[in-house]
This record gives sequence, structure tokens and C-alpha cells, in this order.
Amino acid sequence: VVTLAREGEDASIGLIAVAEAARGRGVGRRLMDAAHWWMAGRGARRASVVTQLANVAACRLYEGGGYRLGEVTHYYHFWPAARR
Repeated sequence: VVTLAREGEDASIGLIAVAEAARGRGVGRRLMDAAHWWMAGRGARRASVVTQLANVAACRLYEGGGYRLGEVTHYYHFWPAARR
């Protein structure tokens, strides 16, 4: 699955997910190609994607698709314990 958005000349990939059994077979690369075709067909001139640096497979996929690291931002999450 791949989710995409476009606003004016900017597009973004929200998510690319490949079933575990299908990984390593070029499915991610084909999803990237389809995403780029979709973006270009709608007039996008720039594209971005956000992922975690620890997600090495995703970083490799995006770098292989021509994306380059543009910014590193730290996000911290806090989930308070449920009150009893």
C-alpha cells in the first residue's frame, strides 16, 4: 500500500507498506514508481517523505528512489499511565 497527497506543486508520501512475505521482491520499488507517476501526473514538482532513521529498509528504499535527507527532527512521545 502507498498513501500520497498533493498540494500545488508539492507532493508527499504518507506511507509505503509491503507485506512481510512480499519484501525483497521489488514491490516497494514498484510502489515508489507508481507514486512518482501519480505525483507527476497531477503536476507535482517536488516530493517529500518522513520516516525514522532507525527504519533502515525504508531509508534505503527512499534513497534508491532519489530522495535525500533534508532534515532531522526529534519527536518525543509520552503516554501517561491510565488512572485507576
